[in-house]
Amino acid sequence: MIRKIKLSELDKGGFLHFEPSKRSKQYWDDLRDSLKSGYDPKSHRSGYITICKNGKIVDGNHRVTILKEMYDGDTEIIVRQLNRYDTWAKAFFMWTPIED
Repeated sequence: MIRKIKLSELDKGGFLHFEPSKRSKQYWDDLRDSLKSGYDPKSHRSGYITICKNGKIVDGNHRVTILKEMYDGDTEIIVRQLNRYDTWAKAFFMWTPIED
């Protein structure tokens, strides 16, 4: 389901935790540049930020980090919310190696 949500309602304590220091400065600068004119999931190379029903981020932690730097918590963005079964499937496939 596609829906609007406030940045303040998004929880980065989702499936994966990351440390920004492990990414290069260039990576973060490029991501900031890609979001300068706002977040449009239809034109962004990574598509929609994906969340669970409770607001935990499944995919898009880095984009949310930058968006929270750039905008206040009341700013609404469009996200894809997974249902319970999609959430479990996503979690399974994120940790399962896929072979050709």
